[in-house]
Amino acid sequence: PWNATDKTPCVGWNGSAYGKRRIAGARGWDKAEPDYFHHHPEHPDRAYCYVGPPSFLCGSLVTTDCSCCNCDMYGLPDWNTQMDEVRLMHYRHVKELYDAGVTMLRVDAALYENVTETTTVLNQFPWDFVYMEWWGEFPIGTHDQYIGNYRDVALRWKVTNALASEKNLSKLPEL
Repeated sequence: PWNATDKTPCVGWNGSAYGKRRIAGARGWDKAEPDYFHHHPEHPDRAYCYVGPPSFLCGSLVTTDCSCCNCDMYGLPDWNTQMDEVRLMHYRHVKELYDAGVTMLRVDAALYENVTETTTVLNQFPWDFVYMEWWGEFPIGTHDQYIGNYRDVALRWKVTNALASEKNLSKLPEL
């Protein structure tokens, strides 16, 4: 049961304890305290800023300048990937995935990731394919150059419109 005084009051589906900007860790090296996450300068247990509905902005009207890169998305604490310790933890996790045979990755909310910090971890492995999830924005050139592929928003609308209006589907490859 949840306990307000417990440092990690939540339990994940596999038994992992977490909460209050902490992760108990299962291997020792994967334990995280609040300083491993971006946080309010005076309150390490609180977010620095938030990203989520309805605007998915964090104060800046520009979504491609990484001004939201230090913000919690949907209440999930944002890792402080400027820290060597955090990047090492992420490297070890990604190495486990690679060693287990994973050859392709999907990077969710890639727009809100710092390109340099993300590539420091990901580009140490010869991935077959890396896909970045974007909601509707277009990459600014560095994400797709250094991280991986993304959904072409303009093509998505062409296909959607063609499927909704074209009776002769053999014309789809012409898009």
